[in-house]
Amino acid sequence: MKLTAIIGLLFIAAVVVAHDHKARISFTPEISKEYTVNLVNGIPKPLTSAKSNTAALDVALEFAKSTIGNSDFVVKDSYKTEFNGITHVYLRQIVKGLEVMNGDMNINVDKNGQVISFGNSFAKSIQVNINTEPNIAPFSALKSLSSRLGVQLLSTPEVVSQEAGVEQKFVVKAEGLSLDNIPMKLAFMRVGDELVLTWNAVIRQDNDWFDCQVNANSGEVTSMVNWVSDALYNVFNPPVNDPENGPRSVVIDPHLKAPNASPSGWHDRGPNGGKSEFTIGNNVYAQENLRGGSTWENNYRPSGGSVLSFDFPLDLTLDPSRYVDASVTNLFYLNNYIHDLFYQYGFDEVSGNFQEYNYGKGGREFDAVQANAQDGAGYNNANFATPPDGQRPKMRMYVWTTTTPYRDGDFENSIIIHEYGHGISNRLTGGPSNSNCLSGGQSGGMGEGWSDLWGTMAKQRPEYNRNTAFPMSPYVVTEGIRYFPYTSDMTINPQTFGIINTSDYSGVHAKGSVWCSILWEVYWNMVEKHGFSTDLFYGQGGNNKFLRNVVDGLKLQPCSPSFIDARDAIIQADQNNFGGQNVCDMWKGFAKRGLGYSATTGFRVTEAFDLPPSC
Repeated sequence: MKLTAIIGLLFIAAVVVAHDHKARISFTPEISKEYTVNLVNGIPKPLTSAKSNTAALDVALEFAKSTIGNSDFVVKDSYKTEFNGITHVYLRQIVKGLEVMNGDMNINVDKNGQVISFGNSFAKSIQVNINTEPNIAPFSALKSLSSRLGVQLLSTPEVVSQEAGVEQKFVVKAEGLSLDNIPMKLAFMRVGDELVLTWNAVIRQDNDWFDCQVNANSGEVTSMVNWVSDALYNVFNPPVNDPENGPRSVVIDPHLKAPNASPSGWHDRGPNGGKSEFTIGNNVYAQENLRGGSTWENNYRPSGGSVLSFDFPLDLTLDPSRYVDASVTNLFYLNNYIHDLFYQYGFDEVSGNFQEYNYGKGGREFDAVQANAQDGAGYNNANFATPPDGQRPKMRMYVWTTTTPYRDGDFENSIIIHEYGHGISNRLTGGPSNSNCLSGGQSGGMGEGWSDLWGTMAKQRPEYNRNTAFPMSPYVVTEGIRYFPYTSDMTINPQTFGIINTSDYSGVHAKGSVWCSILWEVYWNMVEKHGFSTDLFYGQGGNNKFLRNVVDGLKLQPCSPSFIDARDAIIQADQNNFGGQNVCDMWKGFAKRGLGYSATTGFRVTEAFDLPPSC
């Protein structure tokens, strides 16, 4: 058994327009964790024997109890991927009736009732007499948070409601600190090997959305996970990426491409919403937000009339504010396109996708994407906030001032796909109720890398090959926003796993470019073996099989994965999906860029270029 455990999209853009960006606050304690896959000579094998007559959830719970002894836990999420029959169960550790906010376990059970892998960050040693009574009040915790964020409370915080019990739940109104009333409760946080009593608070600001932990004894802010991720991209109909990559095209009834994903079309909001002639639907609400404020429900949206004809002029020699109709239409189209595409690969209702109404298929509702075009809150950027399932995510697309006239980020597909991709990777890693699993370090870097990968995949064409170079976001920044373009050609992109040890790669976007470069090798090995399909929705090419494995790898991997954890999860996914027929091809891709069989991770990583004995 083998145990494996610009800033934002902006590290080049920041050189051009650094004054437009403020470093986004997000930090959480580094803790030990494990991800267990039974790799026998590089081939995944089950961890337990078959129990085909036992429900998968019961198999997982029995396994959890045998693995962690007497520790209490609660089931946060459990769902099955229909394509391969894998059930994914997500647990949260409970100590003295309080959640351990970074104590997570995910267990993956195959259709035969066999546990095939699990991740675990539960605290292993717990004081018998651990204290559950705070020394500081909730208001003091909020004062610490306002100080940490550098914001002024506009009035004395006010308790809106509270519940008795060990968690001491409060809802607090704190004007100036949060746009919403703040839910607060007592919890524990793992800090090293210790459990620290904390006040947990969720704070939504105009440009940030935090899940916070404040030490309930000292008042120190121990963790702030920001559900907002930054990035950049623009939109015409894929594989056309932007106005310099090809013309706009008229697409008729695109929802018919994926009736399972959007059964009532793109402009229906479920039984209580009805049909809309505007850019509103079950999957996304798209509107302009030129003034950059936090209100959006009644912002301007173009109308397609009763026939839903969204065909608007576009003159790119004008200021972007002069073609808002075309901009919002592109944003609406791309959000629906990505929703429907990833539905085919298992990002559905039970796994936490973004829908207002779930058609009785499970999961939590009322979380269609709020997508703001030409958002006036900033320039030269884009971002996506991903709260847990059932809470509405927010995408903000900005105008870019790197050229004259300015360019609209709503016309570069790879930016929109990158942003939406943060929602996918955050909802699938650690389960749909946990948005804190890709918050920094290698995990946060991979969040950026997956998003870059999907944006680059969407613009592939049959005439391209593994040595074709793809800068990230070439429309808004000609040379791209990463250090190197994505290509298999090592003379153009020399990045390997070990480079993340260097100071230039301390940020998540730099790390993400390495992760995407590694996956790009795996992608091309799969395409060269199985061919390229122009139908990314339903094709059987290597690009389709690769995407299937990567999405399922997100579900299999643990909370806060390392590069090695994510690698092993993708290899495990191929074993589940295709009987392991591509395992060695994938290993060769990983190994080419230093994530080979003997690679190790930790405070510093060690790259390796070897293959497992089975390959």
